[in-house]
Amino acid sequence: MSIGGWDAAHPNSTVASGSEWWSLFEAYGGGVFDGIDWDLEGFDNLDSPYNKVNFSTLELIHDMSASAKAAGAVVSLVPPQSYFDVTESRFDLRLTNTYLDFKPDFRYRGRNTYAPLVVWNASLYDFVDLQLYESWSRAAQAIEQLDWDPAAYLAALVGAMERGWTVDFGAGVARVAVEPKKLVLGFSRGSDSDPEKSVYIDPSAAAAAFAALPPDRRFRGVMFWNAHLDGGPCWLPNGTQITCDFAAGFNNFLHVR
Repeated sequence: MSIGGWDAAHPNSTVASGSEWWSLFEAYGGGVFDGIDWDLEGFDNLDSPYNKVNFSTLELIHDMSASAKAAGAVVSLVPPQSYFDVTESRFDLRLTNTYLDFKPDFRYRGRNTYAPLVVWNASLYDFVDLQLYESWSRAAQAIEQLDWDPAAYLAALVGAMERGWTVDFGAGVARVAVEPKKLVLGFSRGSDSDPEKSVYIDPSAAAAAFAALPPDRRFRGVMFWNAHLDGGPCWLPNGTQITCDFAAGFNNFLHVR
């Protein structure tokens, strides 16, 4: 079950502990769910309290994830790219940051907001699903503005995240990294209004990146947002509309079916 999403409330850390929330979740789920997927994001209203992730909320996520793992559940993180950014050394709990070098008027960016969770205990998370389709993401900047080849960008990103990056948390610095076997790359359909807003990366580019990486350094898999869009319109960077073919395209090289 995904917890969060855009314009969604964040978990309440004042009414129950993480372990108590997990007990409630287990009782509610009745064994139906394999686990939890943490997807805390921001809110359209800039004044919303949910445009900040409280530190106590991160602690709740950590504690609930520990209880979930102890119970044998699958736990994943699904941060927008700016919330877990290999190009950024700063940290901020606010989700209203900007990039001075790319679409500076867009004020809905995180700044390594999810990084403490991996620093505290990376083993709690089976996957880190990175949303490359975040609005005006670093992926969009690299491909649309800096003319990176999409496959080359993906391969470089996987390598950079494996090597890790240093984040300054104010009270100290820490190294953040994601093993390729836990890294899931997230894709979507592009934008019909602005190609830089949400970058479309064709499954063939993901396949080329996967093939270019050594077998022990390949990303674990992919995800796409969202399932009902497959078979509908996707928009190439030049504005051309095509038919989304994510499931079949990704399966061509991942062979999960």
